[in-house]
Amino acid sequence: MLFRGAQLKPSPADSPVPAATATNDSDFDPVLDELRRWEGMGLQEYEKFMDADGLLNEFALMWSVRKSFPLHYIVFKQTACHLAHEAGVEQIFSRAGLLADPNLDPAHLVALVKIGFNKAVCWPSVEAIKNKYYELFRGRGAIEDDDLEDE
Repeated sequence: MLFRGAQLKPSPADSPVPAATATNDSDFDPVLDELRRWEGMGLQEYEKFMDADGLLNEFALMWSVRKSFPLHYIVFKQTACHLAHEAGVEQIFSRAGLLADPNLDPAHLVALVKIGFNKAVCWPSVEAIKNKYYELFRGRGAIEDDDLEDE
């Protein structure tokens, strides 16, 4: 389960969510409006999503407030969907360490490490590689194809 402990404090005025405070459209800032309304949420709003151990189900909470707090919901989706793990970083450092050379350009090392990790999922044919090479580099050499035909 992906729940973290909730260290929630009751708001000073344990009241319903306050409405927007802008007087006209030019004064309205959606980010500040959401922040004010989020700070104004009382403990009763969170209690619906807490279990007996005091753990907050953040995913259920954010799903329930997605229409009221769309900016918070977007940021939550972007940050909560990835579980960082050190094993992935260790694999990258190990591969980079094996390929590292003091005379190697850092950008080239990055390319070699990416190729090493992605080679298991990409098996292009020789013809596809040759076509991509021609697409990228045809006409960039010192001697053009037309020059060869003239001789």
